[in-house]
Amino acid sequence: MNCCVIPGCGNKFQLYRVPNSGNNRFRQWKKVAPVFGTGSERICSHHFIETDFVENIRKKLKSTAIPSINLPAERLKASNKIGCCVLGCRSKDIKNMEKFPSMTSKAWLKWANILGCAEANTAGWKICQKHFKDDAFTTVTSRYLKNSAVPTKKLKRPVKIVEIHRRQIKQIPTEQCLLDHDYVKEDVRPKSNRMCSVYGCTTKTSKGVFLHKFPKERIKMTAWVHAIKSGKKPTKNSFVCSQHFHDSDYNTGSNILRKSAVPSQNIPLTFSQEVQIRTDDPYKRIVKSFRKPKDSLNSYETLEVSGNSSLEITMQSTEVSQSDRSGFCAVNAAQWDETEN
Repeated sequence: MNCCVIPGCGNKFQLYRVPNSGNNRFRQWKKVAPVFGTGSERICSHHFIETDFVENIRKKLKSTAIPSINLPAERLKASNKIGCCVLGCRSKDIKNMEKFPSMTSKAWLKWANILGCAEANTAGWKICQKHFKDDAFTTVTSRYLKNSAVPTKKLKRPVKIVEIHRRQIKQIPTEQCLLDHDYVKEDVRPKSNRMCSVYGCTTKTSKGVFLHKFPKERIKMTAWVHAIKSGKKPTKNSFVCSQHFHDSDYNTGSNILRKSAVPSQNIPLTFSQEVQIRTDDPYKRIVKSFRKPKDSLNSYETLEVSGNSSLEITMQSTEVSQSDRSGFCAVNAAQWDETEN
């Protein structure tokens, strides 16, 4: 972002980078400011106190400066060597070194004529500050933010954050002057007729719900197909909605899936899983029977066989077993008493 993220600030100068979400400092910044740690957020210097900065004063060489003192009398006064390139100078302090101008700049020709190295390749050469006058430098003051600094000034009340699937949306309070007006409600109809390819899911693209294409790589595409338990090969019109992914499958602050993301939420059950839910025995086969169960015979029930004859059947104990896989019913009678009138 090119401006301060603090609500109501919008400053575009003296910006400092907000720590990433994986940094320990980010937790302290998140308590006082509405930041998400995406790496592109900035906060200006107006929200820090003076003790949060460190000043560094250094000398900077002017663009028009030319080496003119402490030079040898020979025509060739510089060469490619370790440390200062001036012949006879043994200075090797890197902090007091200045880079040789680029060979495409106008200052290089002046430096090369004075040092007598117009025909040499001066790439990587360095010269110490002893060969320049005092008026060839300017004082530069740089301000750096300390590692332990936390914004504490001119911070408004933190905005309430509402966590929604895959992303976080700022809930901005409505102003008092707008409460007595009637507004059109937001249209939440699906934006497209495309539908999720997972069995039993009829989700379409709408607010907060997105459809993702299958990966083009064969290994990842096969992993997605096995994950959603689909036996069909996906086409260019096959999609998987965001309700089958966890929040950790998305990049921070965006709706883009990670490369290792695989659908693992709200997946339909297999037949074996349904069997385990219905019964405790995973090896028991579930078979639907349309045969009506036989009614057990009551004791001392009389059945008419033919004409005036009747058969009186007395059962003291009758055991009726449930129908087996073949659908037949087995009846075991402990005692049968048959009498003829």
